[in-house]
Amino acid sequence: WNGTLRLCKSRRENVRHYSSSQYSDLKLSSQIVKSSNVKEGQSPTLVIHGLFGSGQNWRAISRRLSSNLGSDLHLIDLRNHGDSPHSPQHSYSLMSRDVLQYLSDHHIPKANFIGHSMGGKVVMQLALDHAEKVEKLLVADISPVNYRDSFQKFIDFIRFMKELDLQKIKSRKEADEALSNKVPNYGMRQFLLTNLKDVSGDGTQPNFKWRINLDALGIAMEDIRGFTENKGKSFSGKTLFLGGAESHYIIPEYQSEIDELFPNNVVSRIPGAGHWLHADKPEEFISRATEFLRDDSN
Repeated sequence: WNGTLRLCKSRRENVRHYSSSQYSDLKLSSQIVKSSNVKEGQSPTLVIHGLFGSGQNWRAISRRLSSNLGSDLHLIDLRNHGDSPHSPQHSYSLMSRDVLQYLSDHHIPKANFIGHSMGGKVVMQLALDHAEKVEKLLVADISPVNYRDSFQKFIDFIRFMKELDLQKIKSRKEADEALSNKVPNYGMRQFLLTNLKDVSGDGTQPNFKWRINLDALGIAMEDIRGFTENKGKSFSGKTLFLGGAESHYIIPEYQSEIDELFPNNVVSRIPGAGHWLHADKPEEFISRATEFLRDDSN
């Protein structure tokens, strides 16, 4: 890869509603970043965000990737996140079926996948259940294991957001100040507050609501930190586990689980990056993703 980058035009599209519901009745929202130089043979790429995220978080990176790869990128909002519908149920099996339905609705027979954190587990489950739908798999800073002790901070974040009295919040600045004592890290607060939406319309009398389904996510935290039992299953396609060197979600102790389920894997790390590696080191992430995902025949 020679490092040449060109921005392409992008546009937001709502998911079209089709009558077919082969996999799921829930229709996911998305943003589609269109490539201005689509290359023949290059599969589209679906980007699946992590817990508390949305497709919007990946928009800047995806513009660059779309141009580099010569293919469209679909930035998906998972159930209970972003602009996608809410549901009381939240599991990897259901989320992977939602994505399969999205592929069907958009007439995509096969795609590349980038999945970060919770989204990484979604795309891993999809690949294990429907390998025929997956060209290549990039799993960003997550492993196919149960994180028994390292998810408490996410449980705390849900509690902190639910404790915020939105009736008294009149601006994002006020929300930021209200969260600052409980979430001292500014970057993390801003990430969580991307889920705060003013539904008043004109903004003259702000009425803030959470876009994410805090109740459903709180109930599902045990499932989110775990991973579905997949005995006897494996995905033999090319798989890159790309972690942040400062993170502990992909470590040598998990290699046996990775090898069993994804035998054709490569594990790599980005120096200086943490769990949100695409935000910490965007240039390096773009470079690694481009090198891995571009069509081998080009």
